[in-house]
Amino acid sequence: MNFEQPRAKDGRAPDVFTPGGWTPMRQYAESEPVDFLIVGAGAGGATLACKLAEKDFSVVVLDAGPFWRPLDDFASDELAQQTLYWTDDRITGGEDPIAL
Repeated sequence: MNFEQPRAKDGRAPDVFTPGGWTPMRQYAESEPVDFLIVGAGAGGATLACKLAEKDFSVVVLDAGPFWRPLDDFASDELAQQTLYWTDDRITGGEDPIAL
């Protein structure tokens, strides 16, 4: 995954509800004024952006963190969790490591 490139482009954004899917997204020209600019798409910023957009405000959100597709990037059920190697040998760090 290339974190240096925008994840949303060409009028589409990653669809978190469809593995590998995309959804249409409004884009604004750099010279076009918008109603709100939100820095940070965490729990608060993303929720605020959603609510403002639902009320027909123009909203741009900037976020520096990586974008994760939950259905593609996380083990969300028991079947997928079997690939996480929970039973691999592990040791703790420090001066006197012990096996777990």
